[in-house]
Formats: sequence, structure tokens, C-alpha cells
Amino acid sequence: MTVTIYEAAAPVEPVLTTPAQLREAPTTPKSDHSSSTSSNVGPPYLTIYPLDGSAGRLGNFFFRYASALGIAKANNMTLILPDTELVRSMRENFHLSAPLESELETPVDWSVHQNISEPSWGIFESRLFLLPRINTRLNWVYSQSWKYFYPIEEQIEEEFQLQPNGVRKNSSDFLARVRHEYKVDIVIGMHVRRSDFLRENHQRWGYAVATKEFFSNATKYFVDKYGKDILFIVASDDRWWCQETIDFNGAFARFSTGESALEDMTILRMCDHHVISVGSFGWWSAWLGHGEVVYYKNFPTPGSNHAKNHNPVDYYIPNWVPMV
Repeated sequence: MTVTIYEAAAPVEPVLTTPAQLREAPTTPKSDHSSSTSSNVGPPYLTIYPLDGSAGRLGNFFFRYASALGIAKANNMTLILPDTELVRSMRENFHLSAPLESELETPVDWSVHQNISEPSWGIFESRLFLLPRINTRLNWVYSQSWKYFYPIEEQIEEEFQLQPNGVRKNSSDFLARVRHEYKVDIVIGMHVRRSDFLRENHQRWGYAVATKEFFSNATKYFVDKYGKDILFIVASDDRWWCQETIDFNGAFARFSTGESALEDMTILRMCDHHVISVGSFGWWSAWLGHGEVVYYKNFPTPGSNHAKNHNPVDYYIPNWVPMV
């Protein structure tokens, strides 16, 4: 039997919105819905579908995994992952704790389970912390809110640390080299996403791209604070636009030399501070890094259909600096 729900557990507790409330959230739901429990031995399982790249790439994977782990912890469930090429690649590069479903000694009983979908990709739903205790599939759930994993953020940071491999060494060596070459103490990572967001259908829906004014204001913010002897490392899918358009206000700038998306993100996250335009790739580069973060606040386009699925206070970290 499949129970398809979104409103599965109507909020019976106060809505959790602040960091303090999220920290104090129960690790098990107060209503265990025991009459719906499946035949698993131990806690119910929670999995993510799909997780093969069709629902996004690196940044989306991080959101979906981190949020699913937070939801599983809150509901005393065990997160398991489908055996896909993307998942195997992520397990090779990071310290993910969730096992593959295929690695379990006993097959999961999916004869009774619930399918969870979400109406809004960027709005936190506290009811997902109060699910019925049966096996659960998160179907096309993007869950792009830091609030889902705030209670376990230290664990997420640990799991998203790179394995000691070539990507980690290449990124570290690159940053050491450019610090020496430009004789700077402060390096600021900048992510500029443009290409796919400029498609006509994306523009109509509300996929805004950051403006040249935003980047000028963001670089000026850091130049005013630290002086011109700083270096911006730029990772972008539109290098020509960056080179021709962005005013770095007298600071040094150069492109990332990452040979893959993972290497670009690793270089950015190792920087001292961050400027991010739009998209989950830049978001995670900043979250996994340290220091100050300046972000483009007019994403999605205000008043657009896309903006109806997005709440800035759920998506952006409270101490990040909004700018236009």
C-alpha cells in the first residue's frame, strides 16, 4: 500500500522558524502513528528519489542529502540512498554516512510506505519533522532550506569534507600558489552563474541572473573593508561576460583553474570570503566555506512565479549580506 501525502502530518506543534527553535526540535516525533508502522525491524527507512542527476547536480545533491538526513534524524528514521552513479561518485569523494539500500542485509519492505512531495522548493516546511513512522520516499523533494539540517549542521560539515584525494590537493595547491603569486592574505571566492538561467523559459519563470551592478557593489564592499590588496577567484559558466563586465574596484582577480565542477567548488569553499550570484552551487560553496558571504538578493525575480516557491529567510543564512 502506498500512501501519497504532502500534508501527512498537519502541524500539531508550533511552527519551527528560528535557529533556537530548530536546535531544540525533538529528535523523534511526539506522535508515532504506530498503527501505520511497516514491518521493518528497527526505525523506518527514508530515501530520496530520484538521485541520479535528473533532479540536479552537485549543489542540488547537497541540499537534498543534507535536508533528508535532517528530516530522517527528526523523525527517528534511517536515511538510505539509491544505488546510482551519482551517489557512488559522491560517496567516493565525501564522507557520507547514509548506506546504499543495496548494502542492507535485509531488503526494505516497501509494501506500505508514504510518498512525500513538496509544493515549494525554497520554503521550509516544519511538518516534515513530524511524519508518520512508516517507510518514506522523498519524491522530487529539493528541500532548499538550511533549516532542515541546522540541528545537525556540524555532522553535515563533517560528511561534506572531501576525501584526501587529488581534487583536494589540487585545490589547496592552487590557492597556495596564487596567494604567493599575488602576495595577498585575503582571497575571496566568487561564483557567477549565467548560461542556463538566461534561457527564455527560465527568464519568464523568474530565474534571475545577478547584474553587473551587484558584482561591482560586492567587490567594493570587500575592497572598502580590506583594501585593494585582495584577490577574487572567479568560477563561472560565462567567463567572457565576467572578464568584460565585472568591475573589481582595483583588486586583483583571476579565474579558477578547476578541471571539474567539484574542483571549482573546492577552490571556492577554501577561500576566505564569498560572493555568490544565483543557484545552489554557489550557495554550498559559501556554506561549506568560512568568512563573510555577500549574495544577490533579487533571486528569484521579485513577483515571478518562481518567487512564490521561495522564502529568503528559509533559503539564505541569517548573517549573510544581501546586496543588489
